Amino acid sequence: MKYQHIQPGWIMIAVFVPAIVFLVVAYIFQLGEKPIDLGGLCLISAVLLLLLLCFYRMRTIVEQGIIHISYGIGLIHFNLTPKNITAVREVKIPFYAGFGIRITPSGMLYNIQGNKAVEIRYGKNGTQTLRIGTPDTAALKAAIITHFSDEFVKDQS
Repeated sequence: MKYQHIQPGWIMIAVFVPAIVFLVVAYIFQLGEKPIDLGGLCLISAVLLLLLLCFYRMRTIVEQGIIHISYGIGLIHFNLTPKNITAVREVKIPFYAGFGIRITPSGMLYNIQGNKAVEIRYGKNGTQTLRIGTPDTAALKAAIITHFSDEFVKDQS
């Protein structure tokens, strides 16, 4: 049985929806000394809407031998297949690590909200690190251990 979890990107929604609404209101009421024209409204709104559609949620799916992470409507997605896993643990993400897809000093981070993640160390001697943000770290950790049991270098109790 596969693990699946969907997290809403509340920060993206809270930033982009009011920005688009403000642009539409500014156009309708012609606010400011140099009001926005229809072309500007369409261009800026289209860019903001595209960003919103690309990052309004993060879906994590763990199946046998693969971790699939997709953002928004799925234009941005990753299929991760860590080999030779040496450790899986729950970690806290510092606030300055940010949200989204990040290269951090402790490895790749895929996160859309919160400060909790599951860290996977893999590769030769556990030299590569991957962190997946989730509010339910215990369930994601258990799913990874279950679905990647063949990839573990040593027992993960």
